[in-house]
Amino acid sequence: AQFFGLGQHPTLHQFASAGEEYCQRSWSELLVAFGARSGRARTEGELLRYCFSAAYIVAFLHHGWGVALEHNQLLYSNSVGGVAIDWALGALLVEVAPSHSTLLTRRHGDSMPGAEDEYM
Repeated sequence: AQFFGLGQHPTLHQFASAGEEYCQRSWSELLVAFGARSGRARTEGELLRYCFSAAYIVAFLHHGWGVALEHNQLLYSNSVGGVAIDWALGALLVEVAPSHSTLLTRRHGDSMPGAEDEYM
């Protein structure tokens, strides 16, 4: 969310729109806006993943868990408890966590314990 300039708690619809706008840009535009010379430097690998990640996050939360597009109580984070995390690892943790039901009830508003203030 931070990468797209959305702040800490955008609605899922705002996040989807920002991702769609990003994905519509040409590769050369992305390199100018976010590449090494931009002052907002990201690696090319990161730039490639943002389009997929934005679509995946929306599909996972809205279609997979039923989170409403107007919902704005999500905390987008790149780490939990100081440990870097991505969506694949996050999904695995949800599946194997001993308190699985507790994690699922948190999906509509409560931030996860230990979530760092680093946003996508």
